[in-house]
Amino acid sequence: MSKMIQTASGFQYSVNIEYDLHNTEKLGNFIPTRSSLSLLENILESTQNSATNRARILIGAYGKGKSHIVLTILSLLMKKNRDLFVHLNEKIQENNRLSALLKNYYSGKVKLLPVVISGNSTSLHQAFIFSLQKTLSDNNLMDVMPETNYAAAIKTIQKWEKDYPQTFKAFAKGINGTTKAFIEKLQDFDVNAYRQFEQIYPELTAGSIFNPFVGFDVVDLYESVAKALKRTSKWTGLYVVYDEFSKYLEANISTASVSDTKMLQDFAEKCSRSGDTQMHLMLISHKEIANYIDLLPKQKTDGWRGISERFEHVLLNNNFTQVYEIISSVIKKKPADWNRFKKSHSKEIDDLFALYSKHPLFNEMKPDEVQKLLLDCYPLHPVSIFILPRLSEQIAQNERTLFTFLSAQGHSTLSAFLSGYDDSDFKLVTPDLLFDYFEQLFKKEIYNNEIRDVYLLASRALDKIGKKKVLECKIIKTLCLLYILQQFEKIKPVKEEIFRIYKNEYTEEDILLAIDNLVEKEFVVYLRQSNSYLKLKESSGVDIEKTINDEIERQRSKFDLCDILNEFNTSAYLYPSRYNDKYEMTRWFDFIFVSDKEFIEDADWQSKYAESGSDGQVIAVVLSGKNSIKKIRALVEQVSAAQRQILFVVPMQYNEIESTAKKYSAVYALREKSHGDSALEDEYQVVIDDLSEVLYGFIADYIRAERNASSYIYCGGDACICRKSELSEKLSEICENIYSKAPIIKNEAINKNSPTTVMENARDKVISALLRNELEYNLGLTGTGPDVFIMRSVLINTGLLINEKNDVRLNFDFQKKDDVAVVKPIIDALQWFVNNAAEKNKVSFDALYRKLTSPSGKIGMRKGVIPIFIAAFLHCHKKSISIHNENGSVEISAQTLNQINENPDSYTLTYISWDATKEKYIHDMKTLFGWWLTPYEMKSLEIDGLVSAMNRWYFDLPKYTKEIYSKANPKRTNQTFVDFLNLFAQNVSSEEFLFERIPTVFTGKPSCGKNVLAKLSDAKKHIDDSIIRLKQSLLDTTRNVFANQQVKKASVSSICKEWTKRLDKNVSDNVFDDGITDRMLNLFCQNISDESKFIEGLAEILTGLRIVDWNFNTTDSFKTKLKECKNAAENYKESDKRNQDNSYRLSFTDEKGRESAKTFSKVDLTPRSRLLFNKMEDALKTMGQSLTAAEKRQVVVDILQKMCGENN
Repeated sequence: MSKMIQTASGFQYSVNIEYDLHNTEKLGNFIPTRSSLSLLENILESTQNSATNRARILIGAYGKGKSHIVLTILSLLMKKNRDLFVHLNEKIQENNRLSALLKNYYSGKVKLLPVVISGNSTSLHQAFIFSLQKTLSDNNLMDVMPETNYAAAIKTIQKWEKDYPQTFKAFAKGINGTTKAFIEKLQDFDVNAYRQFEQIYPELTAGSIFNPFVGFDVVDLYESVAKALKRTSKWTGLYVVYDEFSKYLEANISTASVSDTKMLQDFAEKCSRSGDTQMHLMLISHKEIANYIDLLPKQKTDGWRGISERFEHVLLNNNFTQVYEIISSVIKKKPADWNRFKKSHSKEIDDLFALYSKHPLFNEMKPDEVQKLLLDCYPLHPVSIFILPRLSEQIAQNERTLFTFLSAQGHSTLSAFLSGYDDSDFKLVTPDLLFDYFEQLFKKEIYNNEIRDVYLLASRALDKIGKKKVLECKIIKTLCLLYILQQFEKIKPVKEEIFRIYKNEYTEEDILLAIDNLVEKEFVVYLRQSNSYLKLKESSGVDIEKTINDEIERQRSKFDLCDILNEFNTSAYLYPSRYNDKYEMTRWFDFIFVSDKEFIEDADWQSKYAESGSDGQVIAVVLSGKNSIKKIRALVEQVSAAQRQILFVVPMQYNEIESTAKKYSAVYALREKSHGDSALEDEYQVVIDDLSEVLYGFIADYIRAERNASSYIYCGGDACICRKSELSEKLSEICENIYSKAPIIKNEAINKNSPTTVMENARDKVISALLRNELEYNLGLTGTGPDVFIMRSVLINTGLLINEKNDVRLNFDFQKKDDVAVVKPIIDALQWFVNNAAEKNKVSFDALYRKLTSPSGKIGMRKGVIPIFIAAFLHCHKKSISIHNENGSVEISAQTLNQINENPDSYTLTYISWDATKEKYIHDMKTLFGWWLTPYEMKSLEIDGLVSAMNRWYFDLPKYTKEIYSKANPKRTNQTFVDFLNLFAQNVSSEEFLFERIPTVFTGKPSCGKNVLAKLSDAKKHIDDSIIRLKQSLLDTTRNVFANQQVKKASVSSICKEWTKRLDKNVSDNVFDDGITDRMLNLFCQNISDESKFIEGLAEILTGLRIVDWNFNTTDSFKTKLKECKNAAENYKESDKRNQDNSYRLSFTDEKGRESAKTFSKVDLTPRSRLLFNKMEDALKTMGQSLTAAEKRQVVVDILQKMCGENN
C-alpha cells in the first residue's frame, strides 16, 4: 500500500444536494471552475430586487460536478460562514466583480431559503408541494403559515359539515367553543386554533396528517409562502432547485399531464416577475429538454418547447485544463516522500515528459504546464489523464464518475491501484484500468448506440482471447476507449500510441508481438491500410486475408482497374457552377478514369463519349508505373490540343493503387456472398471501409486540386488549377466557349433532357396550343400550373410569344441588340432546317437535333424544351411542311413531336413549294371532300388534314364498291378508277399523294390542274353511285324474272306480289327445304312501296349478305338463287302430292286465336345434323329438374316456330 500517495476522501461519494445541504465538509472540498464562478456571479446578480432572470436550467453531463456547484451556491445564498469555502474564497478574491457581489449579498437583507426537489416523483405538483412542506418543517417554519393553511382548514370543516355530518359532529365535540367561533379564529389567523385543528384531524381521519397544500395552486402556494417568510422570518425568499430533473424527464416526459407542464411554465414566469418577494427556480439536467422530446406528439413537443423558452439555459462546459487541476487536487502526496521519489525516478519522469510535452493530447497547454500536470496527477498515465474526464462526461452516472474513480474504495479504482502500489516503483495507471472501472456503465449504455457497439466488440474480443493474455487484453481495452472517445486528432489508435502507453511495463518487442497476435492469429483487430489505425472487429473465425487472396486470384482474368475506380467514384459528375447559375440550367462533365494504355491506343475521343449525355468530360489518366509520367503528359498535351470538350488530369507522381482496388473488388464480392452470416459480413465491412478510404484518397488526388497532386491540361496547355473553385471555374469557361449560344430559360424543370411525366404532360398542352390554327391569349391556358409556367418561361420571357390581349402572335424577328434575343440561334437553326428541307425536298430531324444539341452548333440545348420551339416554328409553316416516318405521313401533333424528341433519326420533314395552281387545286379538293373534313381541317392550311378526309371517304366506301374497282375483279370496266382507289393502299406522303400520284392517275402527268380535278370529280361521283347502279341492276333482273308483258311497267314489288297470287293457295304454309323460298314469299306479300328498301331485303334473303358487303361475284349468285326460289314456289303443289306420306304439318295459334299451319318435308339426318340432335338432347337432360317438362317442350316449340318463320 502506498504511504506516499493518498486520495482526498471528500470526493469518494457523489453530492446529493438535499442530504448534503448542511454538510460543511463538502463546501471545503469544492474546487471552483470558471463555469461555476460564472454561474455564481449570474445568480448573485439575479438576487437584486430589479432582476428578472430567475428561472434557469443548468445543463451538464454526469461527472461535471453540477450538484456540488449548486450545493455551494445554495450555501452562499443561505449566508453560511464564508470561512467554510476554502478553495472558493481564493478564486473569488481574484474576481473583483464577483467579490463585490458576494460582499453586497452578505451585507444585505436578502437571504434565500433553499427548497430542494427530488427528481424521482411522477407528479410535479406533488414534488413541489411536499418538498416545500419538508423544507418548512426542517427549518421549524411551520408556524409561519401561509394564508392557504388557514383557508384549507376552514374549507375542510365546511366540507365535513356538508358531506360528512358524523365527522362534523365529532369535530364539534372535540373543540373548545362553537364551530362558528372556531372558524372565525382561523379567519383571524389564530395560531392556537390552527394547532388544535392539526391535533384533532388525525382522530377524525383514521390517523392521516393534515396537508394544507393539497388542492391549491402550486405557484400561488409558493408565492404565499415567500410572502409569509419575508413578513415573519429571517428569510426573504425561496430558491427552488429541482435536482436530477433529467430523471423526471426520462421517466415521465411522454406521460406528463398538461397541468404539470403548465405549472412549470407558470412557475418560471412567476419567478421572473417576483420582484422583492424573491422566488428563484433552477432545474438541473444532463441534457437539453429538446433532446428528450424527439418522439413526442407535436402538441406535447410544442408544450415542452414553450417551457424550455421560459428558462435561461446555462451550459456547464468546463475547461478540461481546470478538470485536470481538480484531479490533481484529489491526488495527495507527502512532500518529502514525493521529492525523494522524483529524484530516484527522474529518468522515467523525463522520458514520460519527452513523450507527451508536445503531444496533441495537451496542445492547448504549455510544456511547463504539461510537466506540472503529469507530476501532479501521478500515478495516472498521461493518456489516462486525458481519457478520464472525457469518458466520465460521456457515460458517467452518480455511482461511477471521475471523482468516485479517484476517491472511492472498490475494484478497479485508483484506491485499489494504490493499495497494491510500492512507493519505490514507477508504475502508472494505464487506460485499461479505466475500462475495468467503467465497464458496468458500458453494459448499461442505452442512449448511445456507438458506445454500446464498440464495447460489445471489445467484450467479445476479450472473451475470445482469454484473461491469460494480459497485454493483449490491455490493448483491446485501450482501443475500445479510444474509439469511444473518437478524438483521433488528439490520439490515434495506432501502434506508436499503444507503445507509448505500455512502454513503461513492456518491451517494444512484447507490444508489437501482442498486436500482431491480435491481428493475424486472433483476428479481433484489423490494421487499416488507409491510416494504419488499429480497429476492433468481430471475429468470424475465418482467415480473412487468405479468403481475400483466393478471391483476387479468381477475379484476376476479368479485373479492370479503371472500371473499379469509375464504379467506386462518388464524384462521377463535375459541375460548372458559375455557368449553371448564369444560364439557369445544369450542365455537367463526366469524370472518367482511363488507363495510360487505353489513352495511348484510343485516338477518337470526340466520338467515344458522344452518346454519354454529358456536356463534356474530365479524363483522369491512371498511370501504370513511374516511368510513364513524362511520356503520358507529353501525349496528353498533344491529344488535348484538339479536344475542346475534354479536360485531362494527369498525376504528378505515380501512386500504386491496383493492389488496393483488387482487394476492394474481392472483399466487396465476398461480402455480397456472405449475406446471412452477420459476423463475417461485418468483418468484410471493416476491410471495405478501410480500403474505401484509400480509394477515396487516390481519387481525391485527381478531383481535389488543392492537394496539388495532379496537373490539369486543356487544349494543349496547363490549366493552372489549384483549388476546387478554380476547377469549377475552368469547366464554366469551357462551357461558355463551347455553348456560347445557349438560351437562358428560367425553368430547369423543363430545361433538361428528361423532364418528369408531370412536366411532359404540361409541355404537351403548350405544344397543342401552339399547333392550333389561331393562337389564343395565354395560349388558352389558365391558372398557375406547370403548363402556364412553361409558357411564360420558354415563350413569353424569351420574347418568342407576344402575348397581348388584342395581339397574340409569335415573334421570330430578333435583333442582336435585343436583350431577349437569346433564342435567336435556335430560330436560325430551325430556319436552316426548313430551308434545307426546301432545297432537298426532305431532311431528317436528326440533323436539326445535332445542330441544337451538339457542341458544333454552340447551342447545346436540352431536349426537354426542343419540341416547344419546333411547335412554335411549325405554327407558321404548317402549310408548307409535312412530317414522315418509315410508315408514311404522320399527324403534326404533340405526340408526334414527343416521338421525334425520342428518336429524331426516325422522322423526316418534307417541304412543299406552293403556287396559285396548287392552292386552287387544294381549295377545290376540300370542296369536293368537304363532307369528310372536320371544321379544324377545313380551316387548316395543312394538306395532311385533306388527305385524312379523303382516307375517311375511302374507308366509308362499301365493300362492294372497293371490290368491283379492285384489280382482282375480272369484270372491271374502268382501269382509271381502279388505279385511283388503289392509291389509298399505298404508303406515300400527303404531298406526293395529292400533287403527284392523283394527277398521274387521271392525266398521266404529275401536275395538278383543271383536268385533274374534273376527272377526279367524275371518278368520285361514279364510285359513290356504284350501290345505286347495283340496286337498279337487281331491280331490272327481278322484274325480268317475275314479270309478264302485261305488268312490266309496274313497280317490282307489285310485280312480285302479283306473281304470288298465281301460286298454290297453301304455298305460304309450307316451309321449304332451302330455308329462303318461304322468306322470299313472305317479303313479296308485304306492302313495300320503297323499291330500294325492297331490293335490299330481297338481296339479303337470297345471299345472306347486305348489298354493301357483296363482292363482284355475288350478283351472279343472286340471279341463280332468285330463279331457284321462283321454281320451288311454282312447283310446290306437285311436290306436295308426291311427298304426302313423308312430311310434317305444324299448327300454331297466336294470342288472338288465329291459327296458322306450316308443312315441310322429312329429310334424312346427316352425321353433322345427328351431332346437333345429340347436343340439343344432352342440353335438355343437363337441365334436369331445374326445368319442368313443359318448359323444355316450350323451348323446343319456340325454336320450331321461329324456324318456320312465325316469329320473325
